[in-house]
Amino acid sequence: MVNPILGRVLIYHIDLLVILQALLKYGYANFSLEILEYCEVANVLSREQYWMDTLNPEYNILSTAGSSLGCKRSEETKAKIYAKLSGSLHPMYGTISPNAKATYIYTLDGVLVNSFSSQAAAAEELGINVRTVRLYIQTAKLGRWGQQAYQPREFILTGWFGTLKEK
Repeated sequence: MVNPILGRVLIYHIDLLVILQALLKYGYANFSLEILEYCEVANVLSREQYWMDTLNPEYNILSTAGSSLGCKRSEETKAKIYAKLSGSLHPMYGTISPNAKATYIYTLDGVLVNSFSSQAAAAEELGINVRTVRLYIQTAKLGRWGQQAYQPREFILTGWFGTLKEK
């Protein structure tokens, strides 16, 4: 779209807030839509980037085609996005990742104490960080968490990386 009054060029983006404000301010009659080029779907981003670099449109917020790199959001907007994607509102809330690795807790005698669908679930139940669970599994260290509800207080974590054994 070209605004004849200002001579600015718009290359279409999803976020139309800036162009919408200009349309309302200057009126629809002062804008026109021009198709710069027809291209294959596979080449759309590279051609869009070419035209953005060539025409240097002022209405575009972002300078890289197909990327939100450089998009500046206010703290209020960031908070709204965070609230919209947190907890039960998150699209993946309550689902188990297809990459999740089952994790098991054994006593030193080899008796299964508990099993979890993922390392994150084990970390949440144990009240520790998931990185700690991964560390114990990867380095085959014995886990001792004295404040946990499991008896005896020493147990072995096993998971995708193999069984943790007493040294």
